[in-house]
Amino acid sequence: MSVIGQGSDRGGRSEKVLVGCLLLHPSEGALEPDNYASCSSWIENTPMDLNSRHPAIIEQDFLLLDQESNREKWDVISLSLVLNFVPEPLDRGRILGLVYDFLVDGGHLFVALPLHCLSNSRYLDFEHFTGLMECLGFTQLYGAGASADAGPFQTKRATSDVIPERFTKKTAL
Repeated sequence: MSVIGQGSDRGGRSEKVLVGCLLLHPSEGALEPDNYASCSSWIENTPMDLNSRHPAIIEQDFLLLDQESNREKWDVISLSLVLNFVPEPLDRGRILGLVYDFLVDGGHLFVALPLHCLSNSRYLDFEHFTGLMECLGFTQLYGAGASADAGPFQTKRATSDVIPERFTKKTAL
């Protein structure tokens, strides 16, 4: 399904939005191993996907990555059309928690979500998503928003152990 989402009629390839700020990063949800080839002199990319279609893309469940060996390892993590395909809400939250742990201090998270996930959902809109990300320890730098598959670009910051009640249960907005 994410192959369709990367089509030019749906916003195009999300790596074009991200390239300006990359250093060392895993690209979860990678469809092609050479998305960042033009920047390979300064980007060390680790493309991975749950169901790899290319031998140069690591077939990996992000939830099964070793937590200790990946702790504060990455400068940037790209979740390109990943969160919207995770069936369990708890697992979506676990992925975001792992991302936080895997990023270096001040590291960046790029989330590519279909715009309809934020504009047509009963349970999630852009404001709620941004608030949730802030609660998890990410500050929005900017949101592409105009593209069919671009989401906010965020930076890791210190978190609070207090979780607002609005994020502890599923409620219609």
